[in-house]
Amino acid sequence: GNYIDGAGKTPNYVSLKDVWGWGDCINLHPCSGDGWVVANNILKNALRNGIRLTGVSKSVVSNNYVSDCKDCGIIACVRDENTIIGNSVFRNGAGITLAFPWDVGSTTVVGNNISENKRNGIMVCGGKYVIIQGNSISHNGEHGIFITDKAYDIPVTEERWPEKPIRGEGHCSPSNRIIVSNNAIIASSQRAHNTYDNIFLRCSSDILLEGNICYKGEGSKKPRYGLNIANTCSYITMRDNVLEESGEVDNLHNEAAD
Repeated sequence: GNYIDGAGKTPNYVSLKDVWGWGDCINLHPCSGDGWVVANNILKNALRNGIRLTGVSKSVVSNNYVSDCKDCGIIACVRDENTIIGNSVFRNGAGITLAFPWDVGSTTVVGNNISENKRNGIMVCGGKYVIIQGNSISHNGEHGIFITDKAYDIPVTEERWPEKPIRGEGHCSPSNRIIVSNNAIIASSQRAHNTYDNIFLRCSSDILLEGNICYKGEGSKKPRYGLNIANTCSYITMRDNVLEESGEVDNLHNEAAD
C-alpha cells in the first residue's frame, strides 16, 4: 500500500508556508493510485483543504489533526470506497465533505471529532451507500450533518476535474441509501442563530437515522431544528434518536412525503 504517516518520532506537520499547487496540505489526485493510508499527521492553515481525496479509492484517512484550513478539513470527492476515521477536524471553512458526481459514494465516516468549523460539520452531496457513525459534531457554523443532492452539474473526465464541489440543480440525483447512526450533534448554527439545523436532509431518499443525539447547547446561537427533513426527501426511517432541547421552534421538523 501507499502511506503518508506521521507516527514516527517527529510527526508530519504541514502548515501554510509548505503548501503549493492546489493549496491543499495533502492532495491525492487522479494519478495517485488507490489503497492509500493517510494517518497521524498534523495539518494546518491550508489555503484550501487539509486532506483532499480527489482520485483515489479503497483508502483510509485516520487519526489526523486538521485545523484552520480555509476550505474543508477533509474532502473526499469523485471516487469512493474510502474510510475517514478517528480524525480531529477543527476551525476549518467546513469539516468533512463528501461530494460525488455519479451514482456512487460508498464512503464511511466514523468516530471523528468535528468542531467549530465555519460551515457544515459533515456534508454529503450525491452520496450512495454512505455510513456516518459515531461522530462528535459540535459548534459548527451551519448544519451539523447536511445531506443533499449531487455536487457536480458538469461531466467529470480525467482531463477536467472540477476545482471544488458545487451543488447541482434540476437534473441532479439525490443522495440515497445512507445510514446516519449514533452521532452526537450539539450547538449547530453558530454562524446565525435559529437558521441552520443539527441534522438537515434535502433531496435525499432511503436514509436511516438511528441513535443520534441532538442538543441545542449553551450560548446565544442555537440550531433551528434538531432534525429537519425537507419535502424533497422520501423513505426516511427514524429510530431511537434523542432530540430534546435541540431546537428553538420544534425538536423535529418533518415535511417529508414518505
